[in-house]
Amino acid sequence: MIVAGTFCAVNNHYLDERHPLRVLMFPHQHQTILINNNTIKLLLNRETSFVPTMFSYNRENALKVLGTAVDNFDIGLMDIEENFKRRGLDKDRDGLAYPYRENTNRMWHIIEEHVENYINLYYRTKQSVEKDKQLEEWFKALNRYIPQGIKQYTPTLTRESLRKLVTTFIYTASVEHELVGTVAIRYLLWQHLLPYQVPLD
Repeated sequence: MIVAGTFCAVNNHYLDERHPLRVLMFPHQHQTILINNNTIKLLLNRETSFVPTMFSYNRENALKVLGTAVDNFDIGLMDIEENFKRRGLDKDRDGLAYPYRENTNRMWHIIEEHVENYINLYYRTKQSVEKDKQLEEWFKALNRYIPQGIKQYTPTLTRESLRKLVTTFIYTASVEHELVGTVAIRYLLWQHLLPYQVPLD
């Protein structure tokens, strides 16, 4: 929600509807803000919402946990390859396979190749990126509105940084969103992962 919703808002506000990057990202952001806003209401709108009812966090503490996550947010960890490297999970260890890594890496590379081909089609030179004033404002806005900014992940506006940012957005809005919504939800009642409440009565 931190990344996808912010990207959607910045895309819509800073890029014209016919801008090449907005055209590329629009199918992946369609109704994202609506879905996220409704989900927040369902999960944390009041003490009787899903999270305070099911888990050991009341609403106030759940919001504190989310606030801490926002305060420590690092967009680089949304890059699945960088995430695995930082956590030392980019290679199998002790003969243990990690199918999630293989599957998500495969999807990441498909998206990355598509994004790179698209960007190279519309921005054939370094100068073509520099001349796009909408793109410049979009990049500044992402750095301003995404918690902790994007400069550590993509220091300057280049074709390479565009590839990384757009790949991260599309991957997050599609693959990761699907995994969280359909796979991770099956583990909600694994107490050692997400402690839950059992009413006394």
